[in-house]
Amino acid sequence: MESQLAYVAGIFDGEGCLTVGKYRVKVQKTLAYRAYMQIANTNIPLLEYVQSIIGGKILKQGKERSCYSLTISPNGMRKWIPELIPFLTAKRLQAEVMLNFLERQEKKYCRPVTVEDLEFFELCYQELKRLKLIRYEYDRKPYLIESKKCLICESEFKWTSKYPKQLY
Repeated sequence: MESQLAYVAGIFDGEGCLTVGKYRVKVQKTLAYRAYMQIANTNIPLLEYVQSIIGGKILKQGKERSCYSLTISPNGMRKWIPELIPFLTAKRLQAEVMLNFLERQEKKYCRPVTVEDLEFFELCYQELKRLKLIRYEYDRKPYLIESKKCLICESEFKWTSKYPKQLY
């Protein structure tokens, strides 16, 4: 089983996504947060193999492309993320943030959400967004995508560069 978990962790490191979705509940007019874990790929047998190990649902993405995603429920995430963390490399920090989010959310199940909870959920949401912006180079330290202003039209845009001091 350990080798299968290591294999799934490798697939997840390369093709997976951990994110927290933020949305507004119309009836209560409050914010809500939901955890998502997906592995996207065009190879259905690969996704079926991963599904046989950790569960989840395989869904087709989009109408025109033949890409599929294996989606894991929050309860499945609570079970499998701790098992995968020892084998993760690229997504280890994201997985740790997600575990903290899920633990706090599980404690609030069917209980009122406090302002402190919402602040914690927002921190997790922002931290996961920040961790996704980190880029790694083989011979360089990690760096973040930054915003720059165009020298001609002065509109802002996001960029990554091997040479962060270079002007655009």
